[in-house]
Amino acid sequence: MGLLVIPDLAVAALLLVGGIWWTLIVVAWGAWEARFESPGHRSARLAAGPRKEGGPDAWDVVSFVIPIVVSIGLGVDGLAGTRWALYSPPWSFAVPGFDALRVLGGVSLFISLALFTAGAYLTAKYVYNKLPEEQILLTRGPYRYVRHPIYLAWGLTTLGMILLSLNVLAFSTLIVLFHWGWREEDDALANQFGERYIEYRNRTGAFLPRFRRPR
Repeated sequence: MGLLVIPDLAVAALLLVGGIWWTLIVVAWGAWEARFESPGHRSARLAAGPRKEGGPDAWDVVSFVIPIVVSIGLGVDGLAGTRWALYSPPWSFAVPGFDALRVLGGVSLFISLALFTAGAYLTAKYVYNKLPEEQILLTRGPYRYVRHPIYLAWGLTTLGMILLSLNVLAFSTLIVLFHWGWREEDDALANQFGERYIEYRNRTGAFLPRFRRPR
């Protein structure tokens, strides 16, 4: 037995809390965008009438909904004691170092939720619902160290759910990885901000901080 063990009920609770937290962030993201919409963007939107360009597509919806459904579903199943899916054959599998993996999964999940919260708030406040000339290059919060904390949060959420549950259903969250458009975002931001973004890109990592040796 490892030094730190997460009981099955605690795992179920972590999955449920993670799913609820993820849901609240998605809802709050929309509310933050509405709250921080600039007057210029609002005027342009109203002048354009009911036509709506952009917005979430099918991949956006799937990428946000799948983690919610999987984590809340597995969490409720585990807490209710029904065991239809969580830690129940044929959906679950055992691997060496089971307890250590669950601990790692819990840590990964909550780091991802913190990153997702910060990224959603900052992009809603400074980027979305702004005219292009009003948008700023984000270099604060997690953006100080990595360029794509929201994509990183998606990856860590997927890792956390899989390691916590060791469940086949959790692998469905891997679908969010197919929606990664970070390279396109890098190119778009380089076109928008020019040398400022290139300098920022050179001193930060896409998903991991880039540490430089002191000269």
